[in-house]
Amino acid sequence: MINTNVEAIKDTNGRRIIIMPISNSRQGDYAYFDYIKEQCYNLQVGEVFYSYLMSIDTSKFYGKRDFPMTENKQLAVANLIHPVFKFIKEQFVLRKKGIDKVKPRDLYEMYVSQRNDGKKPIGKNDFAKKLEDIGIKYKVSMGINYYRETAEDLRNIAEKRKWLCKYDKVDEDSDSESDLEL
Repeated sequence: MINTNVEAIKDTNGRRIIIMPISNSRQGDYAYFDYIKEQCYNLQVGEVFYSYLMSIDTSKFYGKRDFPMTENKQLAVANLIHPVFKFIKEQFVLRKKGIDKVKPRDLYEMYVSQRNDGKKPIGKNDFAKKLEDIGIKYKVSMGINYYRETAEDLRNIAEKRKWLCKYDKVDEDSDSESDLEL
């Protein structure tokens, strides 16, 4: 268990983390927190709280499967995805576009040109490996390598990997059948 700001977590898919919702409404309200400490930091409250925790049936709970997906966690996962995945999300998924016969070199160059975080992009081979890790593999036709993924397939990948959150703006003007073709 750690106590940190969300931005400290890098390239996560949400496994093994839970980000609890926390209200800032009592920030700086020292009298309130002094009152809570006076009323709750005692043996009687500790025993009642312990008894309550022991009464919860956890026999069917499996942590890796049953971690709650809080709104804060979903937002963090969506914001902290690897830059290659963020590229796919922003350029294709949110625009409801597929990738139609795009050469690996051209897709990589598009990724590099879209980077705006000031960091050096990963190399071509690492880029291809990242795509392969999520099931996006290039195909070969008549000796030419190319990527082809439908908008629906890319959306399914994004949903499975939890890249999307309620704050994402899906391009409603995009035709769901339109694809990027280079």
